[in-house]
Amino acid sequence: MAPKKANFRLLGPRAFNKQEVQASLHESRKGERDRRYSYLDPLTEKRRDRVWKSWEEFAKCADIDPERIWQDLCLNVPNVQDYFCTFLKEYLKASVVLKPCLGPDEYAFERTITSAATLQDAWCLLVNYANDHILLKKRIEDRDQASFWTLKYSSKKNPESCGPAYEIGRWIAPFAAENGLTLKQTFEKASASMEDIMTILYTVWERADKICCTPADRLSFSAYLVEMGLGGWRPGELANKLYRDVKFVWVRDPENPSLTRTVCWITVHHNKIKKFKIERHQRSRVKYALTVIPSPILCLTTMFAIRAITDDAFERGFKTCRDVLSPETLPDGIEQVELSWKREFIQEEKLIRPMNYQRFRKLWYRAQTVAGCRSLIRPYALRVGAIGRLDGCLQPAVRNFIVSHTTQMFEQSYQPVRLRANLANVAFGEVAKHDEALWGAITKTLQSRDPNAPTQLTDLEREQFEHRQDITELREELALEKVQEEKTLLRRRIRYILERLEKLLLQEKRRLYFQEVDVSRAEQGSALPLQEDRQNWTLHPQQSRDVHETKRNQRKKIPIIGRKYRKSSLSIAKLGSRLKETQGDFELAECLLAYLKEGLEGRNNDWNHPKLTESAFSDSNGKGRLMDAIGKSIKSSQKLQSLKAKHANPLFSHIIDEKQESIHGGNATALLSVSSPQGLPCSDRISDATAEEILNQTIGGESTDNKKPRCLLCLQSFSSTALLTSHVQRQHMESLEGQFTCPECFRNKKEDVVVAGGPTAWSAHVASVHGRVHAPNLIHPRNALCLLCNRKFTKRGFNKHLSFHGELFDQPFACPICLHVDIVTRIIGVDQWAFHVYCAHGGDETLLGSVLLPQMHMDLGDQTWEMKGCKRKAELHVLPGLAAKERYTDTHESKKRKTKD
Repeated sequence: MAPKKANFRLLGPRAFNKQEVQASLHESRKGERDRRYSYLDPLTEKRRDRVWKSWEEFAKCADIDPERIWQDLCLNVPNVQDYFCTFLKEYLKASVVLKPCLGPDEYAFERTITSAATLQDAWCLLVNYANDHILLKKRIEDRDQASFWTLKYSSKKNPESCGPAYEIGRWIAPFAAENGLTLKQTFEKASASMEDIMTILYTVWERADKICCTPADRLSFSAYLVEMGLGGWRPGELANKLYRDVKFVWVRDPENPSLTRTVCWITVHHNKIKKFKIERHQRSRVKYALTVIPSPILCLTTMFAIRAITDDAFERGFKTCRDVLSPETLPDGIEQVELSWKREFIQEEKLIRPMNYQRFRKLWYRAQTVAGCRSLIRPYALRVGAIGRLDGCLQPAVRNFIVSHTTQMFEQSYQPVRLRANLANVAFGEVAKHDEALWGAITKTLQSRDPNAPTQLTDLEREQFEHRQDITELREELALEKVQEEKTLLRRRIRYILERLEKLLLQEKRRLYFQEVDVSRAEQGSALPLQEDRQNWTLHPQQSRDVHETKRNQRKKIPIIGRKYRKSSLSIAKLGSRLKETQGDFELAECLLAYLKEGLEGRNNDWNHPKLTESAFSDSNGKGRLMDAIGKSIKSSQKLQSLKAKHANPLFSHIIDEKQESIHGGNATALLSVSSPQGLPCSDRISDATAEEILNQTIGGESTDNKKPRCLLCLQSFSSTALLTSHVQRQHMESLEGQFTCPECFRNKKEDVVVAGGPTAWSAHVASVHGRVHAPNLIHPRNALCLLCNRKFTKRGFNKHLSFHGELFDQPFACPICLHVDIVTRIIGVDQWAFHVYCAHGGDETLLGSVLLPQMHMDLGDQTWEMKGCKRKAELHVLPGLAAKERYTDTHESKKRKTKD
C-alpha cells in the first residue's frame, strides 16, 4: 500500500496493510534467524577465537567434548575443574618457543608469557566465548533455568565473586607464582612531560638521518604526537584522522578588525564505546579549536594545512600556506568564513593524517632510541602526562569529558609511580622552595638520556649475521627454490631473523655502553669526554685490529634499514635545527610543504631542493639559492606567477618581486618564462646559483664569451678547463641526465634550445654554440667496477653486465677480494653478493653490486685500475662445484706478469 498523503499530522493509530504484515511475518518465521549481534571490538573477537581454537586442540588430546564439558562446569561435576586447570598449565608450557639469539647456539628457548595477567586474560577470553556461543544454545533450550547455564568471569572486576569460573580464576595467581610468572605489571607507569614531548619531536626532525621514513609519515607522526600531548586522548582515537573531522575557519580579530585569524576545529571520536548503542547524550566525541602557533612543528593548524594543500583538498584550491594561514581582511559585515573541502574528500573518507597506531608506535620507540633514552617508555605515557596537566587546570567534570573516563579510573590508573609533587615543599613550605628549577628538571622522564649512545649497528656487525648457519641454509634454500610463494616465505623468514638479531644486539650494545660510561663518569666525578663517533662502538673492540675489518670501518657507514628514504631524511635533517625557531612568517611552513610534496610525488632522485637545504636560508641577505629541482616542474610557456605558485618559495618570489620593481620598461615575466618546442620536457637545470645572480645576468645581458672558463649552469668562473671539468663532474652530473633547456641560450634571449641528455651532449652544445673555452671535457664515466671480472662499465651498462654472471650465482663461491686478506667469505646468490660488496668493499648504495671508482683511477686500459682499499688484482676463487670455465687467472701468475712489466 502506498503511503497515505496528508497535509497535517494525524493523532490516531498508525495504519498497516494486512497483506504486507502477513508476508513480513512469514519471512521472519522462515528458517532460524540469528538475532544476536556482536558488541565487541574486532580485535577482542579475534583474541577469543584464537584462544578457543587452542582449547579445541587441547580437547582432542584430552579425549573430551570441547562443548559438553562447559555444561558439566555449570553443573559443578566433580573433578571437572581439573581439565580447565590442566589446559592453563599446557597453555603456559606451549608459550615456550625457540627464537633466534646471539649466542653460539643461534637459537634459545624463550617463554612468551611472563606475567600472570596474560594467563588470567586467556581464561577470561575462553570463559566469555563459551558463555556467548556454547552455553547460549542451552539457555535457549532451558529458558526457565537460563541463569543457571550462565558463566561469568572478568579479570578486572569482582575478583572475589562466586561461581566455578571464579574459583579457577583464583587458582591462577598461586600457580603463576610457582612457575616464575610475575604478579605485577611488567612496566613502570611513566608520565611524559611537555619537555619530553619536545625532546622526541625535535629528535625526529633534527636527527632525521637516523630515523628514515617517508615525509608523510614524519609529518603525521609529529601531528599525532602533538595532539596526544594536548588532550591526552587514547592512541586509537587519533589514528587515521579523516578530513571531515578537521575544519578551517577564518575569523575576524576582535582587537584588530583589519586582521583575519585562521582557526582549526578538530573533532576527536572516543573509542571503547559499545556498538549498536542508542545515545542519549553526546559524550562520544569532543571538539576543540586551535589557532596558528609560530613554531610550525608544534602547530596542528599549520601541519593540517600543509597536508591539505599537498592533497589539493581545499575547494578554493590554495597553493601556499600563507594563503590559508594569513588571509586578507574579511569584507565589512562578515565575521567568519568557513573553508570547505572538496566533495570527494568527504564522501570517500580520505585521511588528512594517514597513520595508524602500529606505525606511530614504531617511530615512537625509534625516536627514543636515537634520542639516547636508557629505557623506552610506552606511548601511553603521553596520555598519563596530559591528563595530569589537565587535572591541575580544569574541573574534574571537564577533564573526564575530554579524556572519556571517570574520576575513579583517573585515581586508579593514571597516577605515575614517580610523583610530580615535591613532598619537601609540601611538608616544609617556603623553607624548602630553593630548588624549584632543579625539581622541574629531575621530574622529566627522559632526563637521564645520553644522545651519544649507539643508535644502530655497524656494517661489520650486520655482516656477521650472514655467517650464521641458519641464514646460510636459508640463503641456499632460497637460491634453489623455484616456487615464488615459497621464495617469499623464505625472504620473510630471513628478514625476521635479521631484524630480531639486530634488535637484540643493539640492546646489548646500549646496555654495555651505559654501563661503561656510568662507571667512567662516576670515577672522574664529571662528564666523561666521549669519542667523536659512538655509533661505531662495538661489543668486541679487539676485532678492530683485524686488517680487513679496519679497512671496512674506515669507510662511511650507511644504515641498511630505512635506506629507501635516506635521501629525503638527510635533506630535512639539515633544516631540523631551524624548526625550533618561532617566527611570524611562514618561511619554515613553506619548507615543510615542499618537503611533503616531494615525498608524495615520489621524487626521491634529487632532494637538493632549495627549500630543503640550509643554503636556501644561509645567505646574509636572506635570499635563497636555486637548485636543480626547481626546473623539474617547470612546463612549457609558464608565466612568473604560475612559477611562484607552483614552487611556493617565498625567498625566490621575494627576489623576483624586487627585480620586477627595478625593471623599467622590461618584462621580467617573459625573461623567466621557459618553453619547450614540440612538447619536449623542459628543465633549466640551474644549480648552485642565486636567483638574484641569474636575474642580473639575464637583465644585464652580460655575455659569457670571454677568455676565462665559466660553468654555464651556475655562472661560476674557473682558471682552467680542468677545474671546470672537475666542478661539473662533482656538482652537475645528475642535472645533465635527461633532456633540458640550455640556460645560457635562455639568458641570451635566444630561441629555446633543448639539449639531449648526457654530459657528452652538453659539452658538444657548449663548444659549438657558446665557445670551446666554456666546454667541459666530459665523457661517459666508466667507473662502475665489477669485482668478479675486473671490468668497468657505465652505470647503465653495469646492470646488464651483472646478468651475464647469472650462472656464477647458482652455486656458492668465495669473495675474491676477501681472500687477499686470508678471509673466506661464502657467497650464495646475487642478493648476498650485492649486500657483501656494499658492506665490505664500499659498494655503491644505488648501483648494488658495483664499486664506483674515483675519476683519477679511471684508465681505459684493461688492467690499470686500482680499487679502493685493495692494491692487488681481484681474482675469483670458486668453491667446489663450479665449472672450470668460471675460474680466472691465478694470483701468483698475475704478480709475475706485473713484476716483469
